[in-house]
Amino acid sequence: MAGIVTLEVLTVTAVISGFNPVIASANISSSDFSMRDKVVSLAGIMELTNNTGIVTRGEFAKMLVNASSYRENLSKSDSSVFKDVPAQNPNAEYIKIAASQGWLTGYLGGVFKPENNITYRESVKAVLTLLGYKDEDFTGNITSSRISKFQFLELNENLNRTTDENLTQTDCVNLFYNLLKTKKKDSSEIYGKVLNCEINSDGEINPISILKDERKGPLLVRKGFSVIQSVPFGSEKANVFLNGAASTLAAVKESQKSNGFVVIYYNVKSKTIWAYTTDGWDKDTLTGENAYVLILGEVKKHLL
Repeated sequence: MAGIVTLEVLTVTAVISGFNPVIASANISSSDFSMRDKVVSLAGIMELTNNTGIVTRGEFAKMLVNASSYRENLSKSDSSVFKDVPAQNPNAEYIKIAASQGWLTGYLGGVFKPENNITYRESVKAVLTLLGYKDEDFTGNITSSRISKFQFLELNENLNRTTDENLTQTDCVNLFYNLLKTKKKDSSEIYGKVLNCEINSDGEINPISILKDERKGPLLVRKGFSVIQSVPFGSEKANVFLNGAASTLAAVKESQKSNGFVVIYYNVKSKTIWAYTTDGWDKDTLTGENAYVLILGEVKKHLL
């Protein structure tokens, strides 16, 4: 990593009763929304920033790719598949993959309409396609047939929308959580295996397995050193969160400067950085998001 003179391991006092404090506020044996949100976030699919916020087609394309193995092979392209999605569009690569895999389709005239809201109808088709279902698996009115299969698989759990209603971020959390615990077509394996998910004894996704496999850290980066140079991916498509809230690398740098350090976790597949500069980060009394530094019991320290 650029600019690092040496590395030292610091022991962090961590009192972890049972599992880890990061999900202390969520009952991992239940399917309540707090747990669902945590699982979807840890899996790198999406971050809930506005419960009632309407999701666009472009944003949904990104969620679909983040929920698939294709997220490991994102590449920058100068070409555009749709006339209204230039290569500079932040969701261009996600839209390109989602369209090429048949999860989402464009419109006549070669447009995608990335700013249009995603509908329940479109999300049903996309998720069933991810599970391996094809058009020929449905008969009669194909939309009604898809929705019937969607409901039979209980993919609509906690998701109450009519065919052409728009989805909110909350809807998407429930949708993708349901996807993770649903078996793929003609398989006994849950879809979530793609993202290292496991089912617990209650038939719910165990967030512990995702945390261990997906999120790397903690890493202590002192002021004067670059956060983005401390992770194995570039800043172009990085998703950044500061003390649990959606943020930017610039904001993290300012907070790092003010506090003298920043503790980071990162997920390579989803290109996400979680940064923490909250006072008391090294105390064993924290719970919730700010307790991430206690999970692994050690911090790699950048020495000046």
